[in-house]
Amino acid sequence: MNHHLRQARAADMDTLAGMAARSQTGPWSAGQLLDSLKAGHAITVLEQDGYPIGFAVVQVVLDEAELLEIVIDRPHQRHGWARCLLDHLQRQLHQQGVNRLLLEVREGNLPALSLYRQYGLTEFGRRQLALDHGFGLAGFALSQGFT
Repeated sequence: MNHHLRQARAADMDTLAGMAARSQTGPWSAGQLLDSLKAGHAITVLEQDGYPIGFAVVQVVLDEAELLEIVIDRPHQRHGWARCLLDHLQRQLHQQGVNRLLLEVREGNLPALSLYRQYGLTEFGRRQLALDHGFGLAGFALSQGFT
């Protein structure tokens, strides 16, 4: 199976939002994804055999980047695709001169926490995360320095 990474286009937003809705709680809508794209955030799409199976949204400000969203479509989870996407993002961000990656993750998302810690991301804070139905889940703020 072949995989390919590319930058998202406006025409991808409905597909990406559908993928997010199948794969996570509190997914971004097509409108939110389009707003993010228009704001200049990088949205990288992971395709397998020509079909989107994942994506990541990254905001870069000077020498820091924030991973705003990462989604692997539910049928493709637990097959190493998030690692593939993160490897690509790390290389790309390092080439852009980024020296720190930030993200937030819900404390109950153990697979994501495990993956991020394998990448050397460390906790530097904790706070209540906003959800569609109010505040509720605690989350970790993680960071990784590039050398």
